[in-house]
Amino acid sequence: MQMNEFQIQQELINRREQFHVSIRKADLKEVITQKRVRCSPLTDIDQTDFILERWYHSLIDNFDIERTLTDIKNFLNNPDKLEMRLKRFQQFEIYSTLLMKFDEITDLSLLDSLLYILSNCHSQTQFNDMELLRRTQTMRKIICLLEHIDFQYLQKHVFFLLGNLIGFDDGRKVQILVTEYNIINVLVNMWINQIILQDLHTTDDYLWFLENFIHYDKNNCVCLSTLELKHLLPIYFTLIRSDNAQIVASSLRGIRSIITQKEKTIEYVVQNSEVLQILFDRCGDSHQEVQRESIQTTMALLLGDNQQESTLFQRGILNLMEIVYVKYNDDYKQMVIWGLGNVLTSQRTENILRIIHSGVFRRVLDDFHNLQTEKLRSEVMMMFRGFKSIDNEDLMRMIIMHTKLVDVLIDVLSESYDHEQIISALQIIKNMHQRTQSRETNLAQNMFEIKGIKRLLDYLSLKDNQEIQYLTLELQEQYYD
Repeated sequence: MQMNEFQIQQELINRREQFHVSIRKADLKEVITQKRVRCSPLTDIDQTDFILERWYHSLIDNFDIERTLTDIKNFLNNPDKLEMRLKRFQQFEIYSTLLMKFDEITDLSLLDSLLYILSNCHSQTQFNDMELLRRTQTMRKIICLLEHIDFQYLQKHVFFLLGNLIGFDDGRKVQILVTEYNIINVLVNMWINQIILQDLHTTDDYLWFLENFIHYDKNNCVCLSTLELKHLLPIYFTLIRSDNAQIVASSLRGIRSIITQKEKTIEYVVQNSEVLQILFDRCGDSHQEVQRESIQTTMALLLGDNQQESTLFQRGILNLMEIVYVKYNDDYKQMVIWGLGNVLTSQRTENILRIIHSGVFRRVLDDFHNLQTEKLRSEVMMMFRGFKSIDNEDLMRMIIMHTKLVDVLIDVLSESYDHEQIISALQIIKNMHQRTQSRETNLAQNMFEIKGIKRLLDYLSLKDNQEIQYLTLELQEQYYD
């Protein structure tokens, strides 16, 4: 039976999740970067409890504030000792006193030191991010520093602090910034007024904050809306033109995070021909990180709707995918196969025909027997998911006659030790039989019989797996009837 619209959407959601887990890998390194420590060439000085108590009183009494803040910066400058030292901060109530001073102080140099210190305080988990976000007077002052070009040299610290505040978020912390402090308008206005572009370090911290701000997690209790995300895309569209590889890579990750979070935003990328061409060109970039991020982002565009897929085909994405598949390593090949699978899963006949007649699809099938890693073979079987549900007989006949799909499925049944792959292959074969039986001869049955499927079914019926045994029995009934 053909997938209904709900089933197709669920399948696409599964493909999106598989994209994050299998390709983007969300490993420990990525998780750690949701919180960062600000380090500078300061002296690393440990202090006695007496000194910490003296700092507290200096802050309370407004005595020698500048020196006190410098000493505190030095004290928090060692990432390896930061967690332990912040616990001592709690003991002497220095953190709460710093927040009080931040609200009072107007001197920009002192604010600079305070922002630096608060950033490091929230690089760990000792202090409650939500409590600071709910501290309206303090947060309004922090946001105000972003709205004026006169405070530009403070803004990198502001973004660093905000980035740490929303690290490890379930959506609620970001929602506070959006609803209570109108942060999206602030970010867009900064960009329009080119407040960001003046300083590379500020741009870097701005982008890191944005990565945390739009970070995709299916478990978030609150998510940004399509419209809110749309407002941020032009920022990334500008930055992918940068000569700085790190800025480009971060911007590409941002675009991908937006379009995988809300597929409706894909339209704004696909309809921008200039941006789309930059994405395609960046897939061949000499910088490896830019190249990888470009390919992943381009493949994610194939999560779009029929019209968007058609536009991508017209712009030559299949030729690009073939170049990437031939030229690069297995990780990049996996991205390409994943992209093809998105189209096949969508059940759109016209686009499936484009895929099966493409050079890249033929290469994937030709290479299947020689694929060196189980990861790639599994990805190819994932790509074939869409063939389980095709109910168009002419389309199924064309797939059987004009591709090597039959050979690949026979290969899986005869050589794979992976039960998931075998089950998937049997399900596809079953559907192929059902969709080509209305005429005098069953094309699929004849093709598989020529390839020796009877012998393979006899062998598979002995497998210690109930689903394999059940599917095998169903097919044997057709061949031995």
